Amino acid sequence: MRVILFLLVKIMAITEFTTATIDKPIKFKKKNNEKTLASWQYHNNPNSLWGKVSMDLLMSEQFQELSKAAQMLYIVLIVNKINSDQSQCLYNALKDYGELTGEPISDEELKYKCGDYKKSRKYADLFVIPAKQLAQYGFKKSYASKLKQELEDNGFIETFANKKGKGRVDLAVTIYKFSDKWKHKKIKHGSL
Repeated sequence: MRVILFLLVKIMAITEFTTATIDKPIKFKKKNNEKTLASWQYHNNPNSLWGKVSMDLLMSEQFQELSKAAQMLYIVLIVNKINSDQSQCLYNALKDYGELTGEPISDEELKYKCGDYKKSRKYADLFVIPAKQLAQYGFKKSYASKLKQELEDNGFIETFANKKGKGRVDLAVTIYKFSDKWKHKKIKHGSL
């Protein structure tokens, strides 16, 4: 008798719950400490930085022609584009660039170019590569310079401003820009 009574109470509770959920949807609140990445996408920190890289890019002949180290560096650049250290360094470099060229950039425009606003992150294509950041991934400064040149020669990045060339000013760091020139680059296939 107790078992039947218990089952009846359970059935009534379930039917009340289902009718309540049909009438009024349940709203779930996202917790601040909720994971942002699946467990296979990170090592120790589920809230770690991440970047979007399309399969189309990875499978393109132009990307495949890069050395594996240059491919790795390019992915590191994409992921670290929204890093707060990188963003602050870019902010300072752009501010210096504006002052040195005699065309100061407003604070709002600097924040937009650095991707500080959520909506601007998608279009913020400027970045810097602090040596400290490269060292974290095992890239030595001289080797990273060679890889940056490979990315630039193949149209994946371009120099926006530095102290020795394009946009020549006395900057402490070089400002780079992501580029889509690689899409228009002809691939040289070896002859048989």
